Amino acid sequence: MKQDLTQTEFLEAIGNVLANDLSTEQFAAVLETVFDAPISDEKFDAVISAVLDEPISDEQFAELVSVLESDSITAEQVANAVDAIIENDVTQEQATELATSAKVLESIDGEQAAEIFDAINIADVSTQEGLAIVAAVQDAPTEVKKAFEEQINVFDGVVDTYVPLGSSVPVSSRRVLIAVTAAMSAMPLPTRKVN
Repeated sequence: MKQDLTQTEFLEAIGNVLANDLSTEQFAAVLETVFDAPISDEKFDAVISAVLDEPISDEQFAELVSVLESDSITAEQVANAVDAIIENDVTQEQATELATSAKVLESIDGEQAAEIFDAINIADVSTQEGLAIVAAVQDAPTEVKKAFEEQINVFDGVVDTYVPLGSSVPVSSRRVLIAVTAAMSAMPLPTRKVN
């Protein structure tokens, strides 16, 4: 008969495994094993702390975000993980990874979203990453969209497929309309000949 580990034994085992120099594949396998079924919030928070206590590569961080998207992780647990990540000073790469996850953006509040988007230098984001961010943000809650619009220059080009709040057209179309309007207003008005 299988005996469940106590919380202390569970955390000790996870800590011992994560303390090793794991490849990205090994790291992903550990996370998938731990999170393949729902676990308590306490265990979840402890595992996230153990993961973040050790330096992890950008590839390993991407695996962590991938695990956060699994069905066994609740929205509250995702929000708690994002808090822990933000407390560790989220990097540009990590923020971009979080911003491309629809589940992450659906699970967090406006303050967390502002922290994530503030860490992103949109000029350093690739076109592919920009499209992924827009895809995730477009269906996010209103407070997350507001944070996105406040922290990111949506007219910078990389995220111009985004449809802002209160609009029905993407930024790229709005930019064209603004340019056409500006060009037309700069044109001299026709003069009428008086006979």
